[in-house]
Amino acid sequence: QTGAAAVWYGGLTGAGLLGILRCTGWLLGAGTLRGSRVQTVVLALALLTVLCSGIAALREPMLARRLSWVACGQGAAAVFGAAMAARGAFAGTILTLLFGGLAEALVFLGADAFRAKAGKAAVRQLDGIGRQMPLTLFCFAMGALVLAGLPPLGGFSALWLLAGGALGGSALEQAGAGVLLAGALCRAGALIPPVARGFFPGAAYEPDTRVHRGWCLAIPLVLLTGG
Repeated sequence: QTGAAAVWYGGLTGAGLLGILRCTGWLLGAGTLRGSRVQTVVLALALLTVLCSGIAALREPMLARRLSWVACGQGAAAVFGAAMAARGAFAGTILTLLFGGLAEALVFLGADAFRAKAGKAAVRQLDGIGRQMPLTLFCFAMGALVLAGLPPLGGFSALWLLAGGALGGSALEQAGAGVLLAGALCRAGALIPPVARGFFPGAAYEPDTRVHRGWCLAIPLVLLTGG
């Protein structure tokens, strides 16, 4: 399931949004969308999705479902940037789709490796997983940092452009800049602590020897991390 989710969130959702953008640009044009009621509704729904998915990610105990909520928030942020119909925000949308897609594929493949190689499917089970699967957790951590929008990775560039485009727009778009930041903080809170506990589980940690080592999943993880 997580392997299929890597393809779905990492590529298909971005391709669908790009198709909508191209069709909307050809048929209507950015000037037609800007200032309309349709734009207001899309902006409001996108911001609501960013906020709600971030809160849901914080509360979700299962890793794959938590990642799904995170990916949902990333997609909503891209929709928000596209609906602003501004040049800077559009650049942020493209970068969100590019780096977000790579990072989502990366973390879902990492979650699949944790489940397949170590039988770890819940977030609380990741404590100390960096002792058994250091490369996998490192790659997962890089994807998590991108999705959290932390510098100097590509996720920060995308978030910066989206927020910058929002600050130069309407009152709703300006408020959206704060919502985008809140969503990024929620994603950071959902993804960074499990990574930290994976590398630093504490003194009470007992090693789990039920880890099946192999390099089949390491190759795509390393390639996506490089991207």
